[in-house]
Amino acid sequence: MLARSDAGGVAQSDKKVNLGIGAYRDENGKPWVLSCIKTAEAQISADLSANKINKEYLPMQGLQAFLDKTSEVILGKDSPLIKNKQVAVVQSLSGTGALRLCAEFLAAYNPGVTVLTPCRCSCCVRGGPLLGRDVPQSSRVHTVTSFRCWVVGLLS
Repeated sequence: MLARSDAGGVAQSDKKVNLGIGAYRDENGKPWVLSCIKTAEAQISADLSANKINKEYLPMQGLQAFLDKTSEVILGKDSPLIKNKQVAVVQSLSGTGALRLCAEFLAAYNPGVTVLTPCRCSCCVRGGPLLGRDVPQSSRVHTVTSFRCWVVGLLS
């Protein structure tokens, strides 16, 4: 993702906006907040003022309504797995955190599982692989296999 973001720097357009990394800046390098974010913030503020919502912490597994909708989107609203209560879903704050939770779950319930992570090349995440040196290791995730990602024109 970051390599694509860097590659966008060579494009010549005065209307260009870098949407690759989630931190948007204007021509002066100042944060640029998308109008949809401003609208969402205004709605949240109004809902807080009207006591429709609060800032209480979510349960450990996440917001149940969000988890239910996520299951429906992934498996289909009429999925027998959902109807038979055979689906477990959790919510995470970050992409790396979510993948780490997934690796931990797989290792806990399938000992010896191989967990694949991207390589430390520029076409992947620069901060390191999912369970690399930048994320504390778990004693349950024993095997981590790094792989190179496919970049058209770079690999054959």
